[in-house]
Amino acid sequence: MDTNRYYYANESNQPVGPFPLDQLQTMMKQSIVQVDTQVCPEGGSDWKSLGEILGVSPSRSEKQNSGYQDVAEKVGLVPDFSAKRNLIQLAIAAPIVLIFVIWGASRGGGMGATLYGFGGLVVGVLASGTVLMVMGWKKR
Repeated sequence: MDTNRYYYANESNQPVGPFPLDQLQTMMKQSIVQVDTQVCPEGGSDWKSLGEILGVSPSRSEKQNSGYQDVAEKVGLVPDFSAKRNLIQLAIAAPIVLIFVIWGASRGGGMGATLYGFGGLVVGVLASGTVLMVMGWKKR
């Protein structure tokens, strides 16, 4: 068993690799993997954090961002750092806002479009936040 090559768990918890340890260090500097990314030696079954293997602990800001990101994924109604999740939220909220704007314009002109648009924004954020929250629960 070659313990100098490791698989890492991607966002979907699927193993990727194997990579030499020095390449994983480079990937960590490029923010492809993080200090808390789970890694497993080639041929092994014991998953540990990359930081544990490298003898590095996450910085205070990484710990804070990680905690915040965990809350963002579970709650779904707060901004997070994932471009994918932000695009999902936009894809859900934007059509809802557009429908409300059109509905408001048909009922009250420009003022109706503005008021209904704001209402659509609230509904869109709540709907997309709920979807992201459920996605966060299923991820865990």
